[in-house]
Amino acid sequence: MIRTGGAKGAFASSVHRPGRGFDVWLLVSAAILLFIGLAAIHSVDITRTNGGGLMIKQMLWAAIGLVLYLACASVSQRVLERAAPVLYVLGVLSLIGVKLFGVERNGAKRWLDFGPMQFQPSEFAKVVLIITLAVYFSKRWEGRTELRTYVGSLLHAAPFLILVLLQPHLAGSVSFGMIWLAVSLCAGVPWKFVAATVAIVVCFAGIALATPGLVPDYMKARIIGISSKRDENST
Repeated sequence: MIRTGGAKGAFASSVHRPGRGFDVWLLVSAAILLFIGLAAIHSVDITRTNGGGLMIKQMLWAAIGLVLYLACASVSQRVLERAAPVLYVLGVLSLIGVKLFGVERNGAKRWLDFGPMQFQPSEFAKVVLIITLAVYFSKRWEGRTELRTYVGSLLHAAPFLILVLLQPHLAGSVSFGMIWLAVSLCAGVPWKFVAATVAIVVCFAGIALATPGLVPDYMKARIIGISSKRDENST
């Protein structure tokens, strides 16, 4: 993560410094996943009656992603620390922009349309949440086990969770919750805080599911379907 103020521990160690080289295994694993994904998309392309194009778009996004990776890998940790507030604001504004100007599909707004290309701000916001949470905990390293620091981390992640849930995007909001949970545990927050939060979330989720009209039917069906599959696998 990001180190500030002489913080100690694996969490506070430097993420990357210019001149140390790139993570080869990360590049190799990403390349393998990209190859598998392109092969799957190509198989869909050749069955389309109106021609292909999906694989070309995916390759374009992969090229953009590679450029962004090389650029980000060259950024020092101090730059990330200074940029964290700006990134946070941009992440929240991008999600608000989806709600106001996003492309609606099947009753949900998750994409911004830029002509031939579309952008899903929630993916950008995930990276922003990881960076800004790391900076948040690193600046409060000595008090990371205090309740106020823990509550502050929840408030830090809340705008992302709420805005994605309002799209509505249940899986996306769960992803943001898992990001917050992973970073918090890496920071060394007490397990009792995490357990209490999970219990509260489960209780509120149960109340929401039991309240008619509060949760969309397709979300209920998805949750019930997942629970049913787990029950079948356990028997």
